[in-house]
Amino acid sequence: MPIEFLATFRPIAQALGAQTASSPRSFDLVFDDDLCATVWLHPNDRELAVDVWCCDAATVAGVPREAMVDALLRLNVILQQALEPCALGLDNRDFVLLHARIELAALAQQDLLPWFFGMLEQGRRVRSLVTTLSLQAE
Repeated sequence: MPIEFLATFRPIAQALGAQTASSPRSFDLVFDDDLCATVWLHPNDRELAVDVWCCDAATVAGVPREAMVDALLRLNVILQQALEPCALGLDNRDFVLLHARIELAALAQQDLLPWFFGMLEQGRRVRSLVTTLSLQAE
């Protein structure tokens, strides 16, 4: 039996083109460039959260890894001071993750799509940075 979205979450899922739910409160999207995002309703029911899975950094080692971690930490400080704060880091599998949340009330005042696609663009930029720092750029 397919999982149904929560009624309050359904319009967001439809606006972003989600076909299937991962849970009543979340869905995953994969884009043409293999960028992945998880969109979920925060347990407080007042915020929408997005996790952009920028890239897998498990193979980055040595000096390139030190440079990557240093750059991610510095970017994280800047991102948390931004107008729309978000966080950047490595998860326990060494995936570089960009996390952002926005109040549902704020979404009512601004369009979801520019905010969401802005997060995806930031994720692509972080991916490019990691690729460059890890010396894997073509």
